[in-house]
Order: sequence, then C-alpha cells, then structure tokens
Amino acid sequence: MESQVHIDDLPLEIFVCVIKLLPPQDLKAAALVSRRWMEVVEDPRFWTWAVVTIDTEESIQKLNKRRLQLLQDIKVTHGCGDHSWGMGLDGGMTKLFKAVDEIPSVSLIHGLQGWCKCFCSVEPNLVVRVLNRLKVLYLGANDIQLTREQLELLFNAFAENTSVELLLVIRDPFISKMNPELFGAAISNVVEETSDYECV
Repeated sequence: MESQVHIDDLPLEIFVCVIKLLPPQDLKAAALVSRRWMEVVEDPRFWTWAVVTIDTEESIQKLNKRRLQLLQDIKVTHGCGDHSWGMGLDGGMTKLFKAVDEIPSVSLIHGLQGWCKCFCSVEPNLVVRVLNRLKVLYLGANDIQLTREQLELLFNAFAENTSVELLLVIRDPFISKMNPELFGAAISNVVEETSDYECV
C-alpha cells in the first residue's frame, strides 16, 4: 500500500508552485487554511493582480499590508462632490499619496481625476514622485489640478524621466504659461500626449 503525502509535507518550493496555480478567490481562501499557508500566500508576488479600492480615509491602511507591497493598481472612489470621508478636507489625499509612495510598483490610480483641488495641500515633491510613475495621467480642468509649483516640478521630472505613457492635458491655466522649452522636453518623454489648451 502506497503512503499518501499531505500537501503540508511538500517542500516549500513545490508548495509555492502549487499556490501560484490558484485563481484569486482560492488564493484568498488559502490564506485562511493555516498559519503556514497564510505566510506563503501573503507573499506580495501572489497579489500583483489585485486592485485595491480606497473608499474611506481608513481604507488607506489597506495599502500597508505586506501582501500588497507589489500592488500595481488602485481605485479611489468618492470624487470632488463627496468629501464625506475627508480626502479633501483633512489631509486624506496626503495620507493616500504617502501610502502610495511606499509602494513603488503602483502604476495606475483610477479615480484621481474628479478630486479637483484636493492636491493643493499635498507636498509638491510627494505629488511628483507618485504622479510621475503612473502610466496614465489626466491634468487640468475637471481632472487633476495642481498648483503652479507642483506642475513645474512634475514637468521637470517628466523632462528627466517618466513612466507616463498617456498624458491628457485639458485647459490647465498654468500649463499655458509654462516655459515652452520645459514643456517640450517633458512631453518628448511621454509616449502619447493629448492637449486642449485654453488661454485663461
């Protein structure tokens, strides 16, 4: 009679290979099986597919979880018209940007446009570090409105190196007054840029 091998008796390398095959819902369930399974499943490499929704100021704390340290995609809800959870009123946007700054793999943040003027109080270098590594960025009018200082620092960063692949600029009063050489140098590093300028 052959002896059976329990999955917990497998060498760690083989166990990890088995865990890699699990679909997301099963991966979540596997974390609840035992302490050993949770330690393996909490590895950030298994969670790069996740999209974390930030819908309250308290939910920003989700970004501190070990498993999300290779996160690539975040969704922010409750835009300009709804500051009920404090993103625009008491530094919530700064808290969000600080949390995202700690996760260098984040390259998409859905829902930032619509937060309107909530970026004004965020430290300019922090804004630049986060926005310069996003793949898609909307600036101006009803999208992300930055202060003149934030915008100039961002475009200086673009001129050096950027991860932005698509930049959409709509009627931003500061861009229309920007140094043309800086604007040109910055835009030359962006894969695709669309602009709609309106002199203000």
